[in-house]
Amino acid sequence: MESNSVGGTPWQNGNGHPGGSHSSDDVDDQRELSLQDLLEIVRKGKWIIAGCFITVLSLTAAYTFLRAPEYQATSSLQVNSENSSPQLGDLFGLDKGFRNVLNEIEILKSRTIAYRVAERLFELPTPASEEEAFDVLAEPDEGPLTVAMVVDRLRDEFVRVSPVSQDVDFINIVAKSSNPREVAEIANFYAEEYVDYNQTASRARMRVAREYFEEATDEFYTQLQSYEDQLRGYMDQETVVAPEEEAKQLLDQITDLERMSYQTRSQLEMARSELGGLEVELGELVPGLASRLASADGKVIDRLSEEIAELEVRQQQRIARNPGLADAPDKELNDIRSQIKSLTDQLDQRIASLVDSENGIVNASETTEESLSNIAFLRRQITAKKIESKALEARLAPLDTNLEQYKARYNVLPGKQIRLNSLSRSYATQEKLYSEFFERLAEAEIAEKSELGYVEIIDHAVIPSTPVKPNIPINLVLGTMLGLMLGLLASFVRHALDNKVRRPEDVKKLGLSLMGAIPNLDRVIKSDFDGQKRVSLNGHSFDTSLITLLNPLSPVAEGYRRLRTNIQFSDPDRAIQVVMVTSAEPSEGKTVSSSNLAIAYAQSGRRTLYLDTDLRRANGHKVFGIAREPGLVDLLFDSVSTNLSTFASGIEDLFIIPAGRSVPNPAEVLESMKMQQFIERARTEFDVIVIDTPPLLAVADALLMTRQADACIVVCSANSTALHALESASSMLKDVGANLAGVVLNRMDGSGSSGYGYGYGYSYQNYYGEKPAGKSVAAA
Repeated sequence: MESNSVGGTPWQNGNGHPGGSHSSDDVDDQRELSLQDLLEIVRKGKWIIAGCFITVLSLTAAYTFLRAPEYQATSSLQVNSENSSPQLGDLFGLDKGFRNVLNEIEILKSRTIAYRVAERLFELPTPASEEEAFDVLAEPDEGPLTVAMVVDRLRDEFVRVSPVSQDVDFINIVAKSSNPREVAEIANFYAEEYVDYNQTASRARMRVAREYFEEATDEFYTQLQSYEDQLRGYMDQETVVAPEEEAKQLLDQITDLERMSYQTRSQLEMARSELGGLEVELGELVPGLASRLASADGKVIDRLSEEIAELEVRQQQRIARNPGLADAPDKELNDIRSQIKSLTDQLDQRIASLVDSENGIVNASETTEESLSNIAFLRRQITAKKIESKALEARLAPLDTNLEQYKARYNVLPGKQIRLNSLSRSYATQEKLYSEFFERLAEAEIAEKSELGYVEIIDHAVIPSTPVKPNIPINLVLGTMLGLMLGLLASFVRHALDNKVRRPEDVKKLGLSLMGAIPNLDRVIKSDFDGQKRVSLNGHSFDTSLITLLNPLSPVAEGYRRLRTNIQFSDPDRAIQVVMVTSAEPSEGKTVSSSNLAIAYAQSGRRTLYLDTDLRRANGHKVFGIAREPGLVDLLFDSVSTNLSTFASGIEDLFIIPAGRSVPNPAEVLESMKMQQFIERARTEFDVIVIDTPPLLAVADALLMTRQADACIVVCSANSTALHALESASSMLKDVGANLAGVVLNRMDGSGSSGYGYGYGYSYQNYYGEKPAGKSVAAA
């Protein structure tokens, strides 16, 4: 029934040497988690895991099933600027206005569209029941519901606008609410109102162009009639004939130059007018911007615009002189184009810098992103108009110069021809202007009538049949996973913070030999003795913790027999006669362990002495049910009988010497010459001496007894003794030169450590098939 090892050779530590030591850092490095460790952590933390799992899953389920369902509906728009009719600048061949999807999204997010939608929502009929009522129209706690409140709710809570992707010009309008009909209505109202707004704005721009051309055409027609009457009256009065060929050529050239000069001047006035309107609009959007435009950045922008305009005029003049160079490579033209590109890049950087600096003065009624987008858009339009104005001014100057030159040449013609040519020239010029503006008027009228905007509804929102939130399966799965993860995390955190000795591997990782693993006595005492503290055997009362005596076939008794064997083999160079049993701290089971070990020695036929040297808190006499006096102190200092045979316990081959009376100086007693002589005498009368000593970390008494012992055993309690306490106790023994045979892991949970090879004890009695002796022991 005996074994010479428990989970390995008992006299070797982790390095293969007796009594070796490891530093704390080495211990931390060695405490790696294996799969069995992980499973053990999970097993011990099963209630934490179960609690976290149930709590998190319950909260998730409560949130999922109690929250109001949320529905979602989406309408889609396509932004296609190519379908829009030309603006006023487009009719003159100028650049189109800057427009992109992000600008349209900002307009959709604006209060203007939200206000239109809110008004339509107010026009809906009153719902028949509260279930059909729209959340966005819910009455506030204080005061009546207003359109402004609905506008804020739409923008903040109910509607989200986003592009489908960066590669397509599609916009999604997503409405969310607990009412499925409400989300469909809001999404569709937003789409419809934005399309209507877009059409109205586009037609408004076309109307401005038409009204301008109507006014200009009427004015040109009136002037044309006047010139026609003057020419007819002069020819009738003077009876002049057509001018000569030279005069005719001069007249044609002067006529063309005047037409071009007038047209250029009209375009310049129009550009300046539009520039003024844009600056007024920008001033309203950003108060105080005018002073900022006069800053260094504004002056640099104006200078760059003038330089770009001058270079464009030079480019046009060179192409006009040599039309073939428009598509052919030319060094001078390439240089001009390169300079234009460089100046344009600088201009864009200055504009971006100026726009970024305007963040702090945007209109408080708009969001920052929306305001910056509008400011950038207006600033680029203003810059384009300035460049256009500079280009027209530069074009007008040479036209006026050439016109004066041709007029000077024409003035040398004879008086009547000059007069006739002058009237003819004015009539021809006015006729061409009238014809051109009449054509522009016709185009503007057609554009206004055909303008449908550049936004189209692709998909209308439909009433959703199922809510998007809560997603019951996903929520429950997430709750399950989160609960398990939280429970596992709590278990691992508890394990990481745990510094207790819990299993045999913890002892070995400290570099200490494991001499034995003793199962927890509580289960055995409860099953064998119905949980009683003491029982009577052969007329003598014993503590039920003496399992080796009361139930020698129990797993605990087998554990002590293994301990006895391992002690004998712990030092092959000498026989172990005096065994000192101690612990790191109180209440770790050293007295129970030393008592059972002494009984195990006696049961093997050796004449054994149990000596209680814990003079401060003696418990050995209580375990064996004998008196404390006379005892060790009485033997050393009183004239009591010195025949040690008188301390026979009634247990074959076991003699018990209790601590004796209390003394004020236990350390001096244990260190005395009498104590040394007593141990020497006991060595001659007994085969084995088991000494029960006080805890190492509590007092120094145990260290004083180490010189008398052949081997020292440290008892630690599983799930109770701290690792650092066990390490400190072993270091203290090694520091005084004691022969530390190893450690006994007491009160170990065998079911939790069976995976490590230490759960052997609980199947022991089933193997022998006998009832424990304790069942027949009479209760005390």
